[in-house]
Amino acid sequence: MTTTIFIEAEATRLYSLLRKNSQPAELRIVDGAHRWPVWESTIGDAMRYVFRYTARPALVTDARSPQIALASRR
Repeated sequence: MTTTIFIEAEATRLYSLLRKNSQPAELRIVDGAHRWPVWESTIGDAMRYVFRYTARPALVTDARSPQIALASRR
């Protein structure tokens, strides 16, 4: 049994919702199955886009965790 997923429609709905709420978004729909050759052709652009809008996590220091405390002293 094959299940058809209409991911294009769901991706479009998510994109529209993000834009409606003034969130950065870009929609690209590419032809191909959910297989590595399709991902390989687009993942570089996708990662650059994601990291453009994300921040590095804040360093949390905790006296109970010496590794974290040492990392904060560097």
